[in-house]
Amino acid sequence: MTRQGGFHNFTGSLVSGVTPFQQNGDIDFGALDALIERQLSRGTSGIYLAGLTGEATTLTESEYFQLVEHVLDNKGPVPYLIGCSGGSERDVLQRVHFAAEHGAEAVLLTVPHNMGPSTSQATEFVLRVADASAVPIVLFNNPSRLLTDFDTESLIRIAHHDNVIMHKEGSSLTGRIPELLPHIRDQISFMGDDCADQDIITPSLAMGARGVVNVIGNIAPRATALLSRPWDEHFDPMEYRELLALVWPLARFCYSGRLPIAVKALMNEIGLPAGYLRRPLTELPSEQVKPGLDAYHRIVEKFGEDC
Repeated sequence: MTRQGGFHNFTGSLVSGVTPFQQNGDIDFGALDALIERQLSRGTSGIYLAGLTGEATTLTESEYFQLVEHVLDNKGPVPYLIGCSGGSERDVLQRVHFAAEHGAEAVLLTVPHNMGPSTSQATEFVLRVADASAVPIVLFNNPSRLLTDFDTESLIRIAHHDNVIMHKEGSSLTGRIPELLPHIRDQISFMGDDCADQDIITPSLAMGARGVVNVIGNIAPRATALLSRPWDEHFDPMEYRELLALVWPLARFCYSGRLPIAVKALMNEIGLPAGYLRRPLTELPSEQVKPGLDAYHRIVEKFGEDC
């Protein structure tokens, strides 16, 4: 296999989208379409669906397939990344094959939920799925939530597989980035993450990341797109510092609790149809949304309502 598809040489903002639910728990596909359309009109380079922010682990098998089929059948002009994490390798492969059959340009993998395989077990899992997949693979290293942390040697090995096209780093070990990037920069797109607790946006972009996978783009997509530009294509130090300082309080708010509680609360507060959460998650009280609302209004002051 060779690297190809809509995520080949990807750059910019890859927004991890929410899944709007109605009060009865059903997916609100009309709201989902409206949220995606907003992304497409505000500079987002790619959309990541059925991930953690999208509450994918709460979806039944039928709901997952309905969601994937709907978004791919109504796909916009930017590439769509489909989350294919599951409870076992068998579940993952089933999802990967389904996404490929319906036109996904790439699929994202994490290690299976709640298993915590060793690094060697996890590496072999990714390589087997990459061998079996008809579409390119994106790996998300998410040790804080999934109990397994891919080391540098394993990530280099994975990156050299012909069907692996992108890596999303979620570890707070920023010292790993300069160890890793020189070995994979010419192989795949390395992406930063906007999680405020991990704080790896700047180290990633400084070392050559091609963009940022993010949740803040659900709220301020245009500002996030500007922040996510790779530095070897556009870098103005003063502009970047001002922009990061402007959006950082928004990132702090969005990650202030379990995803996507704060994200959906703020989206609903500013009139976006983010919908309800899946239980046992519960909505954030309005008074607790104020820090996020303040952060959003500061961005609006600079960029206007279409921020």
